[in-house]
Amino acid sequence: MRQKQQVHVTMSNDTKERLLQIGFENHVPGGLSGVIQFLAWNFKVSNAQMRGQMNLEDLGKPSRNDKFRQEKQL
Repeated sequence: MRQKQQVHVTMSNDTKERLLQIGFENHVPGGLSGVIQFLAWNFKVSNAQMRGQMNLEDLGKPSRNDKFRQEKQL
């Protein structure tokens, strides 16, 4: 199970009521936090990789040309 972290979110009463209505119509348990979690995991994203994170395999090994470019810039 993933470790959860408490986050404080500020929203208008209209937004809160709308989110709770979405939860009611979709039979989402957990109140407001359950609805937020439901929306976060059920919307498709164009890039599944989390923002600000990078997979080391995507970087690959640096080539000789990369090292040459870095030295040339200095």
